[in-house]
Amino acid sequence: MTVLKKLIRRMVHAAGLFVLPLSGCDTDTVFHQYCHVAPDGWERNDTLRLYTDTLRQDGTYQLSVGLRCNDDYPYKNIWIVIENQFAPPRLAWRDTVECQLVDSLNRMQRGIRVYQYDTPSGCRQLKKGQAGRFRVWHCMRQENLPGIMDVGIRIRRVH
Repeated sequence: MTVLKKLIRRMVHAAGLFVLPLSGCDTDTVFHQYCHVAPDGWERNDTLRLYTDTLRQDGTYQLSVGLRCNDDYPYKNIWIVIENQFAPPRLAWRDTVECQLVDSLNRMQRGIRVYQYDTPSGCRQLKKGQAGRFRVWHCMRQENLPGIMDVGIRIRRVH
């Protein structure tokens, strides 16, 4: 191997060692967790529950619902209800979120056999010391939704 090739290889490795730590972390995300859905489908009365740790600082937090599905899911969207409760002091609300699963060309996005979606659910003012509890269920007309694999919540501090 020539000296020039060795030098180029070392420069690429050094650049990778510098960039990798900077790109790997999202310090604003304070909670990001998924619940697995049964392989035989997501029943309407199957309420998923998630619990957050105590928040470390006051601020405005963006909540998002995450969804992983496969080609067995029969619709272009899904309506999900998210019931939130943070305490102390007690703060509770309920959001109904529509997750669009196809683009304008009727194609699933962000995946090959498993597709992942993140849909914002709104911003909230939360206080240091509060811990959260989430209950999540679908409100589609069909009782059992095949193809839904995981449903999750992400909380990110924006201010």
